[in-house]
Parts: sequence; structure tokens; C-alpha cells
Amino acid sequence: MPGDDFGSTSETAHSLGKVSGTTAFAGVIGTVTDADYFTFTAGQTGRATFSFDTTHELKLDAKVVGGSGSFTG
Repeated sequence: MPGDDFGSTSETAHSLGKVSGTTAFAGVIGTVTDADYFTFTAGQTGRATFSFDTTHELKLDAKVVGGSGSFTG
């Protein structure tokens, strides 16, 4: 089983830094209790769009924590 690749709490969230344009990265959900948290600073004003791909019948549970905004879809 691979080790945890990203922070598992809002306090240990992995920083994506300043993001603008298209940014892509990949990770692994290693256990059924794994949770990955990320932070970023928007490089410009406007709308941000996120896309997630899952495998092995995993269900995405995405939330905005400590910021403003929401997920739809």
C-alpha cells in the first residue's frame, strides 16, 4: 500500500501555491479512511472549475473548508 501522498487535515493541507490557468495533479487514495486536503491562492478573479476522476467505485466527497464557494454537480 502506498504512503499518504497529501495532507489529511485542513491543518496539514498540501499547498498548490498560486494557481492560474490550467493546473493538473494526481494522487492515490490508499485506504478507505484516507482524506486529502489542498490549499491554493487564486491567481486571478473569476470562476474556478475542478474536475475529479475516480476509480474502483470510489465516491468523491469534495468540500470547501475555511474559504468561500461551493461545489455543484
